[in-house]
Amino acid sequence: MASNVSVYVVSAICGNWWIESGINSGVWESLQQGTWTDLNKGYGLGQWTNTGGDTHGRLYKLNEWLTNNGFPSDSFNGQLDYIEVEDVWFRRAEAYKYVNLQGFLTSQSTDITDLTHAWNIGWEGIHDATWDSRVTHAREVCEYIQQNYDPSQSYSPIIGNRYLSNSERFNNALYMYHVWNGGTPSPDPPTPPTQDGKFKWWIYLKPHY
Repeated sequence: MASNVSVYVVSAICGNWWIESGINSGVWESLQQGTWTDLNKGYGLGQWTNTGGDTHGRLYKLNEWLTNNGFPSDSFNGQLDYIEVEDVWFRRAEAYKYVNLQGFLTSQSTDITDLTHAWNIGWEGIHDATWDSRVTHAREVCEYIQQNYDPSQSYSPIIGNRYLSNSERFNNALYMYHVWNGGTPSPDPPTPPTQDGKFKWWIYLKPHY
């Protein structure tokens, strides 16, 4: 579905998802597994949630679409596809300059702060105490992808109902960028890298392929 999404847009989304899910398509909020009709319990990359008393809200509709289209509930690729199917965009505040979701995904902006804030408002629909942290993580993701991405390689996501390490999150950000730029992912599970404690240690991590 999405293709040729810039590293800046991918990084902005991943900066938000670093806070929301740890860039993990298989994680439940607080690691407490729920059901698809639960209220106020997030799941997946964007922590889709049924809110406002609607037990058949965003979370329910996510699982319904994944099931109907042959994806397991924790499918990284399926959830990425659903982003466009769901087509949510709250056009207000920092997100106002983008007419719709596609306008954001195809943005050629290189302003990480602006893009991260736009996704936070336009897709997440929130502005909370994690505002600045999301930008920090988006910048780290962008630098990691720029340092490590090799379009000739295949990549695989790391998923599960657990908190991923920083290196695993960077791996998944790299995978997401690869998928949204026309790459073919490897079906083989990756081996988590070892964290390097040097200054800006993520630069020295080896990508998984």
